[in-house]
Amino acid sequence: MDNKKKGIEIFIAAIVVLMSVSGVMAQMYLIDDNFDSGTTGADPAGWWLWEDEPAGDIIQVNDVLYYGASGKSVELISSSDSVGMGMDHPPISRTVTYEVCVRSDDVTSGETITISPQGSSGPWVTMAWHSGKLSYFDGRWYDIQDISADTWYKIKIVADVPTNTFDIYVDDMNIPVLTGCDFRDACTQLDGLTIQHWGKNDVAGYVDEVKAYTDTIDEGIAWLAAQQNPDGSWGTSDTVGRTGLAVKKLEHHAVDCKYGHCLDSPFNPAYPYAENVSRGLDYLFNHSYIIPIGMQTHGNPDTDGDGIGVYFVDGTDPHHRNYETGIALMAIAESTTPDRMVDVPGSAVNGWTYYEVAVDTMNYLAWAQAETNGRGGWGYAQCDNGTWTDLPRSDNSNSGWVVLGLQYAETKDPLQGFNIPIPQFVKDELNIWIDYIQCKPGKPGYDPALDGGSGYTAPCEWVNILKTGNLLKEMAFVGDTKDTPRVQNANDYICRHWMDDNDDPGWRPNNYHAMYTTMKGFVSLDIHETCGYDWQAEFEDAIVAQQNPDGSWSGCKWGDPILCTEWALLTLQKAAPPPKPAPAPVPTLTPVGLIAMIGLLSVIAAISIRTSIRKKRR
Repeated sequence: MDNKKKGIEIFIAAIVVLMSVSGVMAQMYLIDDNFDSGTTGADPAGWWLWEDEPAGDIIQVNDVLYYGASGKSVELISSSDSVGMGMDHPPISRTVTYEVCVRSDDVTSGETITISPQGSSGPWVTMAWHSGKLSYFDGRWYDIQDISADTWYKIKIVADVPTNTFDIYVDDMNIPVLTGCDFRDACTQLDGLTIQHWGKNDVAGYVDEVKAYTDTIDEGIAWLAAQQNPDGSWGTSDTVGRTGLAVKKLEHHAVDCKYGHCLDSPFNPAYPYAENVSRGLDYLFNHSYIIPIGMQTHGNPDTDGDGIGVYFVDGTDPHHRNYETGIALMAIAESTTPDRMVDVPGSAVNGWTYYEVAVDTMNYLAWAQAETNGRGGWGYAQCDNGTWTDLPRSDNSNSGWVVLGLQYAETKDPLQGFNIPIPQFVKDELNIWIDYIQCKPGKPGYDPALDGGSGYTAPCEWVNILKTGNLLKEMAFVGDTKDTPRVQNANDYICRHWMDDNDDPGWRPNNYHAMYTTMKGFVSLDIHETCGYDWQAEFEDAIVAQQNPDGSWSGCKWGDPILCTEWALLTLQKAAPPPKPAPAPVPTLTPVGLIAMIGLLSVIAAISIRTSIRKKRR
């Protein structure tokens, strides 16, 4: 195609530089810009620009003409050859949807407007305002419909990279005007957007409401649901843990109003995965066990006084008992249904309410907390007054999963937890573990590069971002805030290793487990950046780009495709207990207020005395 054609040329181009990902509703947005926040007359923020004739070319935010209710657009005018701007997004090898609103002062001369999703070596899809027609090109031109000058058009292209075909929508975003159109050439990925204006002195073109997005979460959820086994479980080993994470993910997707279905419950009949949730929870209940519990060295874990706790495990081996119990508690507590009855004949908790199960599960975890060899933490199984089952020590991987379950049990939001009070001694003891396991000067093996991070079983041993994410979440659980010095030290550790090109101690390229633990810690403490890095945007960029064509994720550290997909989805949807609300400020008492309060107390005292005298006279 002749690059000297007049008008506006819009390319959805393939550039491999990664940009921030944001999300609205069900889509993960790769690009989302209506230019309303831009300064009128200035360059569009966040876009890279090029100009052949800088003295006369115009690429600027405009507030005179714009699409619909949008308040601004970008105006492009070329003085001789071409002007353009571009934005990059992660390379996508699945389906990508592009939306662009465009308008031109002239549609009759050659290709007045061209929209072309591209790969790194050229355009793979070409649509154009071609001699008064909206057309597409795959080696020759095909007319779609007539177009007019000085008229806004909203174009949507749904490009399916695996099949190298695309669908076209014009104005009506629900009904395509053409489907199954062929790419110009074979393509393996799409990864950017450029907007270009060719020639035509004094003829203006306008661009608004530019979007590029994927159905990353919906595709991942569909793949995950399809992996459920006939008995309601996920996976073939540690099935309670894998099932608990899958159930928790599906539960959150039901009530999530940003990326999910925004329903009141995962059991709502309108939720397409309600049956998956129900069968998954039944599988968990079918792997519950009752164990006697009693007074511990530092407090009483039996908050309901029934003398028992409940734990969950795949099989009878106690190894991973606490891992799986913490995850199961998380799934039960986010069911949104504390009064729902367990209906699993043969289960140890059949006939109990979900709330009753959650309380006794919390009681088990409180009872299982260590008194020795890592006091205040948790190991693979219980420590009963210093007597260990399984390996006799705490570690900050098990402790992280246990605390996550306790956080969800305690959370007051009825869409995320059951508002179950946690015994204070559990938090007091955990506080001791936090101080112990954080690497700091004077600890054995200390190195400044490790400062502030979390060890595994010892404070400066095997320190990494994954366990430091757990540490942050534990700090939030015991009442720390983002301003607490030890929280800042932990954040500083993550900052120092943020750009590490490895998955241990770092998180790159695809340690989704580390991303999940870090996300949980940051969300629980309301931390949005680590030393200037937008951690959520960087996690999203990596996760979205690495999704497989079938919707799954694989190849991550510590996980098979099921675990990789669960951690990736939980991170994308920021599925974590919310930060605790700040305590209400104590009102300042003025002198007038103090006098009034004294007067009020005097009246109350006088009334109380009179009432007492009357009672005695009777």
